Amino acid sequence: MFESLNPLIRPRSIAVIGASDDATRIGGRPIAYMQQQGFAGGLYPVNPKRDTVQGLRAFPDVSSLPEVPDVGLVAVPGEAAVDAIEALGARGTRAAIVFTAGFAEVDEAGAAAQERMVVAARKHGIRLLGPNCLGLFNAAIGFYPIF
Repeated sequence: MFESLNPLIRPRSIAVIGASDDATRIGGRPIAYMQQQGFAGGLYPVNPKRDTVQGLRAFPDVSSLPEVPDVGLVAVPGEAAVDAIEALGARGTRAAIVFTAGFAEVDEAGAAAQERMVVAARKHGIRLLGPNCLGLFNAAIGFYPIF
């Protein structure tokens, strides 16, 4: 019945858009948590400025990932977050968690950007948690997309 939520709550692979080598930053904490808690699936940092992130091979963009991630964690600012949803959707990703703030909670321009994000998610059939979201977790599988 709720199988469409599996990519969001029981993913087998995760892309972290805006991945950071610094485990105290918003794009770094989820990676550190999942490595510490033994997430067994694919964990793919996306950062065009780095070859590795926290000991993992990093990828310059979503299209370069070795597989389609079940979920994307979005930790990039503003319009780049909207672009990330479009890129994840074009790749076939089924869910996204958007940490990025500055959307409808801020002003009309933010609300318009949020609407563009929702349109992109709907166009590609992405389950969207956020924006301006703290994440969630599934301790049973070591999945900690939180900061």
